[in-house]
Amino acid sequence: MTTQSLHPISFPVRVWLTAGALLLTLLLIFTFQSPVAAQQAITVPLTQVIPTVDGACSVANNEYGDAFSATFADAFATTGTIFLKHDGTNLYVCMRGASSVNSTVGPFAAVYLDTDNGKESLAEADDLSLRVAIQTDANSAHRGDGAGSYTPDPTITGWNANASTGNLDQAEWQIPLSLVSQQCGNPFGIAIYHQSINNIGDDYGWPSNQFPNSPKTWQPISLAGITCNPDLTVTKDGVYDPATGHISYTISLKNNGSVAATDVKLVDTLPAEAHFVSSTPGAPTCVHSGEFLGGTLTCTLGTMNPGDSQSIPAQAWR
Repeated sequence: MTTQSLHPISFPVRVWLTAGALLLTLLLIFTFQSPVAAQQAITVPLTQVIPTVDGACSVANNEYGDAFSATFADAFATTGTIFLKHDGTNLYVCMRGASSVNSTVGPFAAVYLDTDNGKESLAEADDLSLRVAIQTDANSAHRGDGAGSYTPDPTITGWNANASTGNLDQAEWQIPLSLVSQQCGNPFGIAIYHQSINNIGDDYGWPSNQFPNSPKTWQPISLAGITCNPDLTVTKDGVYDPATGHISYTISLKNNGSVAATDVKLVDTLPAEAHFVSSTPGAPTCVHSGEFLGGTLTCTLGTMNPGDSQSIPAQAWR
């Protein structure tokens, strides 16, 4: 169980009293509970058992028997439980807690993600809230607005969640790893909340149990067994003019992965009947092997970061 400590903070409140020309200032000292930073990063295990995302956190059949688990104080003096695991492609989250079966205020469960592990005081645009309505299964995604609230964002896609209620509430999510962290293998922050149980604002959750809009109180997460690789795609498009024999073509590369590709080298083999003319860039970046017909064009492109793309126009005759 993750615990929070209380930090007394004092601040002055001035009360103005007038009695003729007399002005008195009273300093009143108040103490309140302030947001507390989350714990050290925990490691979420890699699983071979893929859960069925049906809104039930089954442990008996080992669906979540191999998951990281933690408890939190929930409504009606009950103890809730969360489960976390991943399969290298998706993060699986499950929560079970107090029943909201008789609630009329739209109870929901939410996974909050600090995708850059920025630990901001208030959720920003890269901090996500993935919600599922307990009683209807409706899914909705939201982004932080930097001012303590969230705004709906239907462009956040690829995830899904289901929920159930009865003797207890349960909610379950499948979230692509590409959504939980901006960089493959990097830690990210997470919080899991059970909200609006009796009334709007009646919220409970893990790890802080009180700050769903403050990423600095969320739990940093690392994923076990993650292998991060670049994902390079290469396409070649061109036009051949049979009247002149001129060939104009372009080779395009893009790193669709989440890590940099280093020492990238492109080798393009020309048809045996084609005479290479030029490329852009030329030497020393791109060099033809020298044969009058055919041969290879080799381009040394160095490092391509995630999202980087390059295009190499070339000319030949046939």
